[in-house]
Amino acid sequence: MGQFHRSARRDRKHTGRPDRSFRRRLLDRLDQAILSKAFRGELVSRDSADEPASVPLNRVKAESAAAPAGARRARKPRAE
Repeated sequence: MGQFHRSARRDRKHTGRPDRSFRRRLLDRLDQAILSKAFRGELVSRDSADEPASVPLNRVKAESAAAPAGARRARKPRAE
């Protein structure tokens, strides 16, 4: 975060506050940092009672394999 503060200080020398493009870049970086942490699971503490994602995925695969062929839903064709 130090690099952001240095850039903001350098940018404020003339106007007293960061310009819009700097603020936009800062917000874009912040968005990326938050998304990155979210995908790594670093935003909330892990609940030990939660089951791993593989458990419900395996359950869905087993249920779909056990379903009769006519009961399965056909995939919709992709719109291109």
